[in-house]
Amino acid sequence: MSLLLRRLRGEPFLQIPSHGQMLTCYRQGMLLGLVLLVVSFALAQLPFESLALPWQIAYGLVLGVGFYLGAALMASRAPSSLPPELAATRWL
Repeated sequence: MSLLLRRLRGEPFLQIPSHGQMLTCYRQGMLLGLVLLVVSFALAQLPFESLALPWQIAYGLVLGVGFYLGAALMASRAPSSLPPELAATRWL
């Protein structure tokens, strides 16, 4: 699974230093992550109060996974001394 996500991210294209940490943004993953976040946000706007409790739990899990994967595809944060390739494996 992590190999697939690493391939979807693509290569690092922007690194932003901040307080001893490095935020690494990925070329391919930026667009894919943004699309996934928009879809997750649109899904979150649907009314789910009428669903049975197990479906509400599944709905919440799907939203949580969607938002997490969207953020993980777009960027990763790691200590400044860590190379971007190792920073990516920490989140996946």
